[in-house]
Amino acid sequence: MTQRALEVDGDPVKVIKCMINAAKRKGMFKRLRAILKSAWSSSDYIEVPVEKWLLDVESNELFEFDNRIYIAHAKFEEDLFEQYGQIKIPNTTKYCESGGR
Repeated sequence: MTQRALEVDGDPVKVIKCMINAAKRKGMFKRLRAILKSAWSSSDYIEVPVEKWLLDVESNELFEFDNRIYIAHAKFEEDLFEQYGQIKIPNTTKYCESGGR
């Protein structure tokens, strides 16, 4: 029961009216919160790469996807990439065949 319902001296009609008004106010504030709140929603899905190797053509880096982490290997010759890389997030990627190094 609401604080106002406790203050009406036990009159059942007044108690019910106070409870109805409290429920209406609660519904009104709930609708206002939904209107005034910024647009936010949870993710519909998470896209997980199925390939192990990704090639970023803009930065000439080869990304290795390992344990949910992207590791960027910089290109140092025409077809050769550094053995050790750094953790980065790729901008644009093109899937490569998943082969060994």
